[in-house]
Amino acid sequence: MIVRSIFTKPYAIPLLLFLIAFTLRTIALDKIPIGIVNDNMVFVLNAKAFFYTGHDVTGQWNPFSLTPLPDEPAQAELPYIYLSPIIGPLPSSLFAAHIFYAIANSLFVVVLYLLVKKLLHEKIALIVGLIACFNPWAIFFGRSAFETSLAVFFYLLAFYVLVNTSGWKKLLTFIPLALGFYTYMAYKVTLIPYVAIISLFAWIQVDHRKYLKQYLTLFLLCLGITSLFLFNAYQRNTINRLNEATFYSASDVSNQVNFERRMAIKNPFYVIFSNKAFVATKYIIGKYIGAFSANNLFVDSERLLRFHIYNHGHFYYIDFIFLILGFCYLLARNRKLWILLTSIILISPLPTIVSNEGITYVMRSSLYIPFLYIYIGVGIWSILTIKKSKAYLMISSLLIGGIYVLLIGNFLYTYFFIQPVFASEAQAFSSRLMSRYIQLANSENKKTSVLLGNPKNQFKNYIIYSNIYSRQTSEEVKNAFLRRNYRLKNVTFITCDELETIEKNSIYIFDAGKKCTQFINVKNTLSIVQLSDSGAVYNIYQDSICSKFNLKPYVANLTFNDLAVEKLSPKNFCETFIIKYPDIK
Repeated sequence: MIVRSIFTKPYAIPLLLFLIAFTLRTIALDKIPIGIVNDNMVFVLNAKAFFYTGHDVTGQWNPFSLTPLPDEPAQAELPYIYLSPIIGPLPSSLFAAHIFYAIANSLFVVVLYLLVKKLLHEKIALIVGLIACFNPWAIFFGRSAFETSLAVFFYLLAFYVLVNTSGWKKLLTFIPLALGFYTYMAYKVTLIPYVAIISLFAWIQVDHRKYLKQYLTLFLLCLGITSLFLFNAYQRNTINRLNEATFYSASDVSNQVNFERRMAIKNPFYVIFSNKAFVATKYIIGKYIGAFSANNLFVDSERLLRFHIYNHGHFYYIDFIFLILGFCYLLARNRKLWILLTSIILISPLPTIVSNEGITYVMRSSLYIPFLYIYIGVGIWSILTIKKSKAYLMISSLLIGGIYVLLIGNFLYTYFFIQPVFASEAQAFSSRLMSRYIQLANSENKKTSVLLGNPKNQFKNYIIYSNIYSRQTSEEVKNAFLRRNYRLKNVTFITCDELETIEKNSIYIFDAGKKCTQFINVKNTLSIVQLSDSGAVYNIYQDSICSKFNLKPYVANLTFNDLAVEKLSPKNFCETFIIKYPDIK
């Protein structure tokens, strides 16, 4: 009776969905993903700095200025604030870096359930909630420090607030919209069309054309923060994202036009078909259509390694069938909701379209993710309710559930057991290994010089992975960044050009692919390698930390415990991850 009473409570299903999602997003979160990419390390380090100092790591900026960090690639303005209460007091670790995202993505599942319950009904909402719990995209980004999952959560929360408030309380919608806007750069492009679409739907369908003043005020507020962002962007010389915000690269288009004209047989039509306008139009249309690539979504995710899941899409194969069914079902049964969902999905690729910095959809176009879930959930519901028979419902539920169990199991196997090795460098795992090696060198009081093309990035990695940043060290770290003199105690991060002499008792770590001229002919080096093929990423010269152990010529037989790099003993760390290639005679 007690259990039945609990599950009849209105909060029972949301709580259950949250717990399922949270479990999937926190299992082995201290080990997988196995690292933090450089762009995301900016959020992690500066959130910690904000917790202790109220400013970024340099002490020159705070997120309340609503401007991006100076001297960094222009990224979102606010995540540092709401990451800091968790990242700040916890010891720096993969768990601390990712747990907030796991919580937010689990709450996203709950908000999606509540929204669908409002728009349709509870049974479809439960199906959609379960889809969001187990979806590969949601698990992948819910366990990573990419800001896109936070932005999706805030934009979806805004929609939920909008359809559940009345009168001037409608303006509460502006809070999650503003948070989403300042959480992810790409979503700045979609704010105005998104607000227009959900406001028009809510005004007509939910509020029956009431509260027009409130809806117009909400729209003007969103227009205001967009204008403020554009004004700040033009005023600040450090902002480079406006230069990226063009539909195409003029130089690429010109090169393509010249290529086509060189390749073509002499003809009078080249002026019409091989010109900048025609080529640019084809390019833009191609980018837009690419956002809906069934191959990327359902078969094999886009090839940019840091977003790529080995041999798997960001949805399951069977989702494609249910997506089509749900699309047709709502088109026939609920045309206004179909127009809403389709409109949001159609505007979602806009950030990809207006960027000339590569083509990626899984983050920039991610606003369509929850609305694709709704179509998929409706598609499943349409199959389950074809016949009004308990026997049919049970059989079809077991069949569909069984297929999903198999597909989910395959994805989890891929994500936890193959992805860490396959995409180790997508998560900059070698930088984490380097930081652990330097820690061990520090423990033996060995002077270490790291010689790389971008010392600043590795310095940031070292600070976080070595758990160095605190209230006591904040001033020393700040000065290192301000002076561009990346040194802490016995560790120095410099470029090859800055190295004056090679000292006999010092350890030197350098890029294996672009060797410093000082180390071209050196022998007896050790290597930090990528896991997938044991190819050297960094070489270590004059090692005295790992040479005393029995080192392997390649990485093999990894276990989950090995991925807790910072907890490994020197012997286990060296014998697992530091490689000594056989001498070539």
